[in-house]
Amino acid sequence: IDNIDNFLYETEELRSTNLQLFSENLDILEKVKESFSSKQSCYYGYLFAYKLTYTGKFNETKEQLLKLSSECINFVEIQIRIKALQANSFAISGNYQGAISSLDYIINHIDEVQDQKTKHIAYIITFIVYDLVDQQLLSLKFAELLINDNPSQNNLCKASVYKYIALIKTGNQNVYDDDINKIIQMCKNINENIYAQILNIAWLQENLKNTKTSQDINRVLNTLKESSKEIDNTKYINIISIKNTLFAQIYEKLNNLEQAIKYANLAIENSASIGATEQKIEALQVLINYHQNTQEFKTVNKYLLEKNLAERKLYSNKEAKLMAYQTVKHDSLAKTHQITSLNQQNKLLSLENKLAQESKASQRLINILLGTLLLFFLFLIYRIKKQQKEYKRLSELDHMTLIYNRKGARDYMDYLLPYSENKNELIAYGIFDLDKFKKINDEFGHLTGDWVIKKAVTVCQNLNNAKITFARLGGEEFSITIRDSSLEEIIHFSEQCRLAIHSIKTLKETGHNFQISASFGITTTMTSGYDYSTLMKNADTALYAAKNNGRNQISIFKN
Repeated sequence: IDNIDNFLYETEELRSTNLQLFSENLDILEKVKESFSSKQSCYYGYLFAYKLTYTGKFNETKEQLLKLSSECINFVEIQIRIKALQANSFAISGNYQGAISSLDYIINHIDEVQDQKTKHIAYIITFIVYDLVDQQLLSLKFAELLINDNPSQNNLCKASVYKYIALIKTGNQNVYDDDINKIIQMCKNINENIYAQILNIAWLQENLKNTKTSQDINRVLNTLKESSKEIDNTKYINIISIKNTLFAQIYEKLNNLEQAIKYANLAIENSASIGATEQKIEALQVLINYHQNTQEFKTVNKYLLEKNLAERKLYSNKEAKLMAYQTVKHDSLAKTHQITSLNQQNKLLSLENKLAQESKASQRLINILLGTLLLFFLFLIYRIKKQQKEYKRLSELDHMTLIYNRKGARDYMDYLLPYSENKNELIAYGIFDLDKFKKINDEFGHLTGDWVIKKAVTVCQNLNNAKITFARLGGEEFSITIRDSSLEEIIHFSEQCRLAIHSIKTLKETGHNFQISASFGITTTMTSGYDYSTLMKNADTALYAAKNNGRNQISIFKN
């Protein structure tokens, strides 16, 4: 190899366009790795880990990347690549905590990188990971950020693919076959077949959901058959698994049960190396439906158990909580970063124009001025961005209990309700109020009253249901929101919360011996719809019923 750095760079460019040549280049590099510098060793290690990902060896990938993270900490541009691959691997395998941790590193260090290629890698993995954790609006923002930053054709393909995937998943009505086919063909023309097939699969999934006749179903089947070989040629386990699940679902709809079972089993087999996935759950449902029809209930129970375990892993409470945290923390990041980039470009352009008009004698002075102004603007932007994040956080939190205040609750529900409605997930909502709280304040003082409010929130939080979000609506009134829930779940949790509040011992910490209780009014989106104002109104109506019936109880809203 004449130039190792160039050869490493060329090999990286082949990752998604020519997997065979990519692997052959890695074999060549393997033979000369003893002569690598520390930075070259890190670059090679990252590329080798990338190959492991494609072959579905996610456990080996994680070990390799963990080792590289500690060894390559001094090379920020390579470290961002390592964290990008980590974030992708973690998200695909369902480890959202690991994905978020890796993504945090990327976003926090992106401003240290001058190389546009590395920045574009950071943008790419950010919109990919946001897609994998079902944050499509954020994925869309970062995809558009890359599209507007004069990317290479390969990166334009990737960003366009995820832009349209986000539009599809958010139910945007302005997505058409022609748009999708143009992007797919563009990606194929530059050998980005993996990304072409990622979009192809997503569009086929969407089309299958909207089929109404057997003719529609057969049209999707024929397109999938035409693409099947190209999908297999990607050797990308995840989309191959999705393809097999699609075949299983299509054949089930067409009543070709033999083929449906065959492809469902193939999809589950593919999923073995990447853990619980949506396609595995859907494939298991095909098997469950089949064995229910044949009345093989023992087999049905086996697959139901496997499906339940997969669902619990995929949609665990902890992961849902982390996704919510991710959304709050980075909601305005893409827009802020875009504004920062544009401001820097505009100021540099203005200063460069002035520089061109000055005489050569003043060139050095203007260069110094340019550097000083640039540093000043970068520092100012950093301070403003930091303050904006802090002000947003403070404006949404109740200072006493450190849960959402009324504004924070509304912002959260404005995001959650349309998202849940689109996913057809039920939201359970309740309002609870501390009984006779004014009397406690009047008799024992406001310090004791404050203690009661904080203690009531704490004992309910200690019940440790990570799907639940609390908010203080004002005074002694609080709300409970439970994602992807049911009426039974909020009844059970509210009863636990009511008992916990009623069991609070006051004498030791306040010096006064008195009883605390709370009344609860609850509803769900099944009864009240996905409008926040209606949910609040109906929960409040139920709360008043609980108060009127003697307090310290739960009342359910009924139409």
